[in-house]
Amino acid sequence: MTPVVYPHWHILGAGAIGCLWSAQLYKNRITCMLLVRSQRFKQLESDTQPLLRITEGGQLNQLPVSIGSTNDAQPIENLLLTTKAGDALAAIQSVKDRLTNNTTIVLLQNGMGSQQAIAESFPELAVYAGSTTDGAWLESFLTIHRAGHGKTWLGPLSDKAHAETHNHAIESLVKLVGMDVSLTENVLAKLQEKLAINAAINGMTALHNCSNGELLKPEFQPTIAALCEETACVLAVEGYSGTGAQVLERVNHVLTVTGENYSSSLQDVRNNRKTELQWINGYLLTLADKHNIHAPAHETLMSQLAMKDIY
Repeated sequence: MTPVVYPHWHILGAGAIGCLWSAQLYKNRITCMLLVRSQRFKQLESDTQPLLRITEGGQLNQLPVSIGSTNDAQPIENLLLTTKAGDALAAIQSVKDRLTNNTTIVLLQNGMGSQQAIAESFPELAVYAGSTTDGAWLESFLTIHRAGHGKTWLGPLSDKAHAETHNHAIESLVKLVGMDVSLTENVLAKLQEKLAINAAINGMTALHNCSNGELLKPEFQPTIAALCEETACVLAVEGYSGTGAQVLERVNHVLTVTGENYSSSLQDVRNNRKTELQWINGYLLTLADKHNIHAPAHETLMSQLAMKDIY
């Protein structure tokens, strides 16, 4: 019987999602290496065995993690990119000399725009994008908390990925125990669905420094409804079929079931990190401007955020 040979993954982006996927790959006995900048790598060289600490359901697990430098020369066969959207293109450019014609790339970023930029920059590679509702937050380097189990959709983005009938590396992610991962031929639709929800929640929670559930208060609902209506109108030019009322219903459902959670954008603000709002509401405004669509609610929100130095 021929033994199963699992693909090796490099993960670029040591934030909450990168660490979460590193932990799940390790638990499934799939080898992976978490890539960090050379300066960070030098700081870790004296650590004989770095440990990734993940708290889930109140239980702390400590797992060994393999860490490498982005400056290494080892070829990258399979790359999971988990940086923030604004850093994504520069991050992959930093390891482009290590990519081969057979490299598979999976992009896991919030918002839209960064995925298309990477697919256009690497047309010869099999580029896949993902949309996930998995929840995790970073306490400190290599220390994360899993906030909830969600769903991840993966789908082809580049022409080469669309032409593939089978990709062993992608299949390894779909089969992960502990993660709910499925394939879709229309990943852009999944990205649009998530964008529509995040565009109503993330910026508002960052602006008002509040939990998700607080946006259900009557004083916030008119703005939430206006954002949803404009989002549906703008995304319609890219084939989105949802109405403003449908988006609002989905948004309020998410606000209800995640009422005590804090959006990733608010967590970024509280930790003095740059948000991904330019790739969420900012993406919508760029699209609206391109097609001469007026989106005053999004314009006002982004202006209010800018006044508070939230980007």
